[in-house]
Amino acid sequence: MRLRTAILVFASCLLILSAVPCATADGSSASVEVIGHLPNGNYRGPAVTIGHTSYIFGGRNETNVTSAIIKVDLDTGAASYAPFSLPEPRMSSSVVLDKNTSNVYIFAGSDGPFEKDTIYRFNSSQGKVETLGVKIPHPRVGSAAAWSGRFAYLFGGHSNGTMLKEIIKFDPKTLNVTVLKAELPSGRAGMSIVTTPSGIFLFGGNTDAACSANGALDEVLRFDPKTGNLTKMPFKTPYPFFHASGAWTGSDYYIIGGSAVKSDQNVSQVTDTIIQFNYTTSAFKMSDAKLPSPRERAAGAYLNGKAYVFGGQSGVKALDEVVAISFNDGTKTGPDTMMPVVVAMTSVLIVIALVVAWYVVKRGRDDVKKSG
Repeated sequence: MRLRTAILVFASCLLILSAVPCATADGSSASVEVIGHLPNGNYRGPAVTIGHTSYIFGGRNETNVTSAIIKVDLDTGAASYAPFSLPEPRMSSSVVLDKNTSNVYIFAGSDGPFEKDTIYRFNSSQGKVETLGVKIPHPRVGSAAAWSGRFAYLFGGHSNGTMLKEIIKFDPKTLNVTVLKAELPSGRAGMSIVTTPSGIFLFGGNTDAACSANGALDEVLRFDPKTGNLTKMPFKTPYPFFHASGAWTGSDYYIIGGSAVKSDQNVSQVTDTIIQFNYTTSAFKMSDAKLPSPRERAAGAYLNGKAYVFGGQSGVKALDEVVAISFNDGTKTGPDTMMPVVVAMTSVLIVIALVVAWYVVKRGRDDVKKSG
């Protein structure tokens, strides 16, 4: 009877272990689904998210550059044109959300024939877009923009065929525009960008205004807003890329789609792949999930465990899909956070099972000796 009890205790511990959730091998599994459609195909239109609504500013379809602003309800995937618009058509602009005021700043871009140096300010509560009296130093498209908590920063871009290295700081309180001493290692555009607790990271990009494969980059840069210093990191992205979307979860940054140059190619190809980057470990992982189809120049967003991709370009086609990506990453059950917990629980339960089994068997033997 005692031996049977020991076996039952040990079996119970094994059942508890089997119920513990285990992380996937690469820690980046995800599910992908199309949850809605934009009113029209759109690419080169940047987006920001305020609450549960994303706003896409301008962009273009297969024929025209637009001044329209599209609202996307992230809870339902429903998308519609807003009753307000930009003062002029714009594509390839850069945007930041001032989280202190919920104002959105839209920098530069192109109306089709001409590149611009304007700055728009959008107030979502008033539904108002205004042109500020201040301009950035050079008309440009394809810059990367980020919010530091106090200032907006604008990195690179290209201006009438010239690739730019400059870093611009914009103060939304004073409307001052300052060109910093720090510069990018080379002129570039089409980078992916994210603000993390340890600085602003920039990924990839292209040094060629014609976006050739030879100009594609696999570099990772980190900008420190506190010191104004830019550092080229000692690690690289899995492959050179540009024009990708991005989503920041609070611990990981996902680089979604874009135009990539893989190791077995000598040309850039639009991709459907998703790369996971953890800023604390500086590690890249390829997700096992893929977009419904390859795309570049799409807008992106993140809310409550899901990344969203809006439209994009596939060849000459402007896509209208609203794609939702549900990540099962290190923020929940990824190996960086859950694996140590699983290992610890396993060890503790095994030790408890062995101790209980030893005690039960020992008591049984003692009872036998006493009865003998």
